[in-house]
Amino acid sequence: MGRYYSISKKLSEESAQRILGELRALEDVEYADFDENYAGITIITKSGEYTGVMDRAVNIFAREGGGAELSFRRFIPA
Repeated sequence: MGRYYSISKKLSEESAQRILGELRALEDVEYADFDENYAGITIITKSGEYTGVMDRAVNIFAREGGGAELSFRRFIPA
């Protein structure tokens, strides 16, 4: 089961692509992609554990997204 997170700030296409590159490079990330306007992101892990991935994701978004924050919104069936 995946998870959908909303993003607190509007992202540029360039920062969104950098964020995706870093997220997809994480060992436990099976899938990561933004919705069409970069207002949210779906993340699915290989292990079903999210703590480690989301700890890293929060830092990536803060750094590459100019302080953007993530908020859990809903589960996504895999």
